[in-house]
Amino acid sequence: MPKEIGTAPKGVDAYARNNLWQLYTALSYSPERVRFICLWDRKGGDGPSGTKDMYDQISNHLGRAYVLDTNELFKK
Repeated sequence: MPKEIGTAPKGVDAYARNNLWQLYTALSYSPERVRFICLWDRKGGDGPSGTKDMYDQISNHLGRAYVLDTNELFKK
């Protein structure tokens, strides 16, 4: 990512920045075609760079976010 958009400014979460960069790049091609599929337990997020944050970002922009719920996938 630094080669493409430069080094993250001090105090900026590089992972959150990368998530948004990927999202906005995908949206620039065609918002109607963007899909986000994640493997997630639907528990609280781990901050601005976590799965919940990316899910929320996609949902807020497109509503095309899909979850493979690990609670369902790995039931005993």
